[in-house]
Amino acid sequence: EYMMAGLPDLIVCAEGLFIGLEVKLPATRSNTSARQDYVHGLINDAGGKATVVCSPIEAINTIQNTLLKHERPYT
Repeated sequence: EYMMAGLPDLIVCAEGLFIGLEVKLPATRSNTSARQDYVHGLINDAGGKATVVCSPIEAINTIQNTLLKHERPYT
C-alpha cells in the first residue's frame, strides 16, 4: 500500500544492475529531500546507481551510460 520513503520514482533492473531514477522538473532538479539523498546514497554504496532525471531522454541516457560504465564480471 505504501512505498518506502525516499525510494526513487522509477526502479530499473538492467543487465542485473539496480538503477533508481528520481523524476523532477528541471527547475527542481536539486530539490531532493534528506531522506531521498540518504536512500540514493545507500543504493550507490551498494553498487547500484541512483540519480535525478528530468526527461525520458535523460532517463534513457542515464541507463545506457550506467551500463557502459558498469564492470560485468561475466563478460
